[in-house]
Amino acid sequence: MSNVKRDPISAMAFAEEVAAEYREISAGFRKKLYNFFGLALKSYRKFLSDEIARKFLLDQDNISRLREKPSLEKTSRLLLYFLIDPQNEAERNTVGKYARVVDYLHKKGVDNAAAADYVEANGIEEILKKARGRELKAADETQQDKVGEGEEDLDEDHDPASSEDGDFENDLFNPERDLSIRVGPETLEQILSSQIDVGESFYLECRKTGSVGDDEIRIVGLLVDLESA
Repeated sequence: MSNVKRDPISAMAFAEEVAAEYREISAGFRKKLYNFFGLALKSYRKFLSDEIARKFLLDQDNISRLREKPSLEKTSRLLLYFLIDPQNEAERNTVGKYARVVDYLHKKGVDNAAAADYVEANGIEEILKKARGRELKAADETQQDKVGEGEEDLDEDHDPASSEDGDFENDLFNPERDLSIRVGPETLEQILSSQIDVGESFYLECRKTGSVGDDEIRIVGLLVDLESA
């Protein structure tokens, strides 16, 4: 056995130095991340004002191979996909999360130069909560408009329950056991895009918004981007 005496105070002092180094690295990363949102917002607005640049973006290698390409006029997601170039599910979640922040900053009218300070002051998670609240409200308003207008007129002589299509639909969806959730067009586009592969899990944040008739409840949902573990 070694007769060398160990100094626990010295070991603890060194561990505190390492912890301080990590805090410095973490603080530096957060600062760079806040600055990134400002730069991404500025870049997004440049593309919005330049139709030719938008076409060039679509031709980039990591964009052209995507089956579905959300319109830049609706969301910055495609630009964030190019900037981050995700290689796995966790990074794709990051794309959606950061795109939601950039979209919020743009719609809020935050100045490019003030974006970093805005994100730092409000916090990324708080901005995401506000952004999701806006999306839920927009999805709810879209649903109410469709309910008011009526989505389709059925032929009086048409009986879905008696047709083959109706039988298939009844097998597929049982109103006593199954749940149907209305999502907005952007959320639907994300779910159906190649960014979510077949067999890959995705998560919806849902809210019950009210009744649309006897024994029917309106529920709206939006895609949730989970933080990587």
